[in-house]
This record gives sequence, structure tokens and C-alpha cells, in this order.
Amino acid sequence: TLTWVQDSTLDGWYRNYSGGTVNEPGRDSSLQTTTSPSSGVTSQDGFLNVGVDGTTDRALVMRRAYSLEGAFGLVLENGTGGEVTGFTLGYTGEQWRRQGTDATSLYLEYAVVASHDSGTFDIVEDYTWTRVDALEFVSPRLGSNTGLRGDLVDNRTVIAPVTVNTTVGDGEFLAIRWYQDRTDSAGVDGTASRHALGVDSMSVAMIPEPATMTLMASLGGALLFLRRRFTT
Repeated sequence: TLTWVQDSTLDGWYRNYSGGTVNEPGRDSSLQTTTSPSSGVTSQDGFLNVGVDGTTDRALVMRRAYSLEGAFGLVLENGTGGEVTGFTLGYTGEQWRRQGTDATSLYLEYAVVASHDSGTFDIVEDYTWTRVDALEFVSPRLGSNTGLRGDLVDNRTVIAPVTVNTTVGDGEFLAIRWYQDRTDSAGVDGTASRHALGVDSMSVAMIPEPATMTLMASLGGALLFLRRRFTT
């Protein structure tokens, strides 16, 4: 078990559930390493640190409970001394468990805010978010309850980089999250499907690109290292 600390376990990263009544391992108290990584996520829900035995390639995975909605993501501060006019983002979506006949999604959303309190921030409840439909990851595998190896081609989708035009002033913050609600891909609430969906090999670049970037993002390694501030 890897204990999760907001904005610390992964620099600049957060994850939260809402709608739950208790804190359970893998939800609000810790980030779990799956007990059977070679065959996918077990039946537990929550936030999971998933990979194949004997490798350092890991993915950040969320398997939500029926009554909850959840999100994970990062917050970046514009320290360039000038205005950022957008960003380009791409990633690989991976499915590490299937459970149900309805497809569910991880939705990529962003927010621009003037101030950010890392000590109190809730990535589900706080800020007003804008969804980027072209960056949605829809579960590719449906069917009976079974673990999957998310790094195999049939269980993953490469989401090509998309450019998002948005203004982030000097000193403002850009928040990016992957959000999963209780609906299926058709927007029907209360779906019984509980697929385990995650993110790997994420890349993000600011527009215009600062002369000196202290922004690095790669989920292809042991987990992810990312500085929260980009500067000139």
C-alpha cells in the first residue's frame, strides 16, 4: 500500500471521491497497488497504482463504486511572466478491469482559476470545469467481471494530442482532471458497470512554449514526475 498525500505523492496531483460515507482503502486514505497486476485490477474499487509484475511501468487507475463520482488530475501555475494561450495534451487510456455491459468514460476537463489552495482543494467539488470531448476515454472492453491487462493493445486507447485554446494569465492556474461519474457513455445515470479505467503516457505542453520549461509529464515510468510551475 502506498499512502497518498495530495500534491505530494505526485507533485501537483490530486484525487478525490464524493458521495461516499466512509473512507476506505483505495478511496480517500491510500493509493493501492493491485494484488494481481499481471491480470488486472481485483474487485476492490478506488484509486489504484497498477502495472505488470516485475516492471516499473505503472498507470494511475480509478474504479469507482456505484454511489460515488471521482476524479484525479493536476494543477499547474503559470510563472512565465506572460500569458499562455492554450495547451496541447495527449495520453493513453487503459482498462484494467471490466464489469458490465455499458461503456463508461474518463472525461478530460480543465479549469482556469486566479488562485489555488493546495491544502483544501477537492478536485471533484471545486472549480468550474470545461470538458474536452476529443480527449474522452471510453472503456473498450465490456462484459463479465474480470481483470484485464491494461497495457495490451485490445485494452487500451491512444488518445492523440489535442490543442485546447484557453487563456491562462501570469500567476493564474491551469487545472486538468480526468473525471468519472455514475453514468454510462450514453449519459444514463446509475449504470451497473464498474470498469477500472486509467491514464498512462500523458504529455502536456503549453502554448506558446516557455523558453525554459520546468514542466515534465510522463506516466510511462515508475509513476509520474511533474513540476507544478512552468516558467520562462
